[in-house]
Amino acid sequence: MLAGTIGNLLDRFLVGSVTDMIQLDFINFPIFNVADSCVTIGVIVLFLVILLAKPESEKHAE
Repeated sequence: MLAGTIGNLLDRFLVGSVTDMIQLDFINFPIFNVADSCVTIGVIVLFLVILLAKPESEKHAE
């Protein structure tokens, strides 16, 4: 998530806007960039880690 955030921030500060790079003409899909992908994948991984993590009370019971 940090890599995507830094990438988008650098684009915003250096260029004035975030540059989208990937456009799929064969399907109707939003244009996105690598930084957006990093943020999205990071959020999904973080969500899964939180969802699958054992609560502290279960860790001490072992």
